[in-house]
This record gives sequence, C-alpha cells and structure tokens, in this order.
Amino acid sequence: IMKKYFVPVMLFIISLIGLQLAFATASRHHAAILKQSDEGDSLRTKYIKKFQYRIGVPKGWHEKTESEKGNKSFVAVSEPMDAEDSFLENIYVTTYKNIDDKLKSYYKDYFNRTRFSQPDFKKTEEGEETINGEKARFFVYTCDYKGIELKVLTYIMVKNKTSYIFTAVALESTYNQYKSDFLQMVRSIKIDDKAK
Repeated sequence: IMKKYFVPVMLFIISLIGLQLAFATASRHHAAILKQSDEGDSLRTKYIKKFQYRIGVPKGWHEKTESEKGNKSFVAVSEPMDAEDSFLENIYVTTYKNIDDKLKSYYKDYFNRTRFSQPDFKKTEEGEETINGEKARFFVYTCDYKGIELKVLTYIMVKNKTSYIFTAVALESTYNQYKSDFLQMVRSIKIDDKAK
C-alpha cells in the first residue's frame, strides 16, 4: 500500500510547499482567480463536479480548481497581510480514487508517509470527527522546510473507495490566526451521496 501511493504523495508534498512560494512571489491580483460573489454568506460554496463534493471558501481567500494528474482538485490561498508578507497560507483538497483501504488503515499509512518524509516532523494534535455525516481523522504537525517553520493541518475522509485529503499550511507563527478559516473550510465539505 505504501509503495502504491508513495510517489504521488511525495510529489504532492513538494508541490504543496512550492505552490505557496510561487503565489507569494507572483502578482497579488488574486481577484481574477475568483469570479464568485461574496454577498450574503460568510462562505462561498464551490462545487467540484469532477469529484462530486462541495466546499465553502471564507472571505479573504481566493480559490481555483486544479486537476494535476487527476488528484489535486481544489486549492485556495490567503490574501497577503501586508506588502512584506512573502508567505501565503494555503489549503489543498487532494482526491484519490479506487482506494481499497478503510479510513483507519488509509489514515495510518498516510500519517506514516508524511511523518517519514517531513524534516523535523512533530505531531501536535490528532483526533477523529464527523463532518456532514462523514467520518474523518485528522492530525496537526510542525516541520522545517528549508529554514521555514511550518504548521500543517490534515483531515482525511474516505467514501465510496475515494479518499479526500484536506491539507492546510501556515507559518507556525501565524497558524492560530488562520486556524478558524481552515476549520470552517474543512467542516463545510459535503460529499455527494452518489459520489463514485
């Protein structure tokens, strides 16, 4: 099992860090990415048709769908706090189909792959939760990426042989400022009953 998903997971972890750095150094005109209205709701609802789930996006976050190798289905980035802000907090939803594992075993394998691949990995929190009727497991960890101290929140759900992995990345020093937004997003996820 570990060999089957090792390469995709490693590529995902590398692209996860790389994407936020790319966004941080790119143009700040994120409004072009998002064409939905903020009016009325505190969360904008985005439907990911290919993977049949909905997710809410808080104000101040800009999102777009991704379809890299059919796995990365959603990404959102925060607005810079000021002109000096060189790191944009970000979240991913990564989706893998044809999963034979149940949530408990899939979570254990994913956790171990993450633990062994991240320099200075240190788990700070772990638990279980039910999100809109779906069982989920989560863990929070800190790690060092090229001298940058990060704090990462990961939730995992498995439904109809499909895994949904929500990963949120922030600087360790700013994580608490963004935690409520991260939790709002993950707790808004609704997977269609007919999802295959």
